[in-house]
Amino acid sequence: LFDGMTQVDDYLISNEETKAYIATREKIREAILNHYGRLGQQVETGGVGSEDGEFIRIEEGPFILLDADTVQLWEEATTTEEFFAQLENAK
Repeated sequence: LFDGMTQVDDYLISNEETKAYIATREKIREAILNHYGRLGQQVETGGVGSEDGEFIRIEEGPFILLDADTVQLWEEATTTEEFFAQLENAK
């Protein structure tokens, strides 16, 4: 237990931000699965409950951790296209 914090995977999120953080992760997951699925690429998810947390592995694409860095990247991107371009550049 952490006073005023909730642990989501390996990250501590303030209680006030936890619902929004989790909702954003869900949006990101759906956007990634839809984007790469439309491109016909194999998509594998895993890591739920692991030390490193949830991930999405794209065949011939990026390995994406659904972590605080990815949430920040999503929030800072002005479009979904920008988000995906940044993911591709990070691979």
